[in-house]
Amino acid sequence: MDSNVVGDVSQDQPMANVSATAGAAQTPPPSNFFLPGISYDDFIQKDILDLMGAQDMPSEQKAELYESMVATIQDRVILRLLEMMSDDDYAELENSVDVKDATKFGEIIQRNNIDLPQVFAEEALTYKIEMVNLAQGNNAAKEE
Repeated sequence: MDSNVVGDVSQDQPMANVSATAGAAQTPPPSNFFLPGISYDDFIQKDILDLMGAQDMPSEQKAELYESMVATIQDRVILRLLEMMSDDDYAELENSVDVKDATKFGEIIQRNNIDLPQVFAEEALTYKIEMVNLAQGNNAAKEE
């Protein structure tokens, strides 16, 4: 399935905007939320590169990194959709993407009671936590 059709996220848009969709900021932090030194509100509102300490990265590198991050999140959403529906529905969903039939895509998502913005928000937040934890671990290792 072409992941670029599943969600349209501008590479100019900071990852904070991606992860704060679907009301994610209104929900309480997950029970496993643990990022030392970062408040939940800061985590939701701040750009991922700021949280990773990479805010001074050149613009071209930022754009490449954002593009890669968005592609990873889209891939994760596709895997979640595969888990959430029957093989037949997923095949039909893939076909709707292949022929660029947004109406059919929406019908399949609705028929399976999938809150697509929520799935994207969950995957974006999970990815953001993973990336910030990874960056904090790498930064701590460099300081030693």
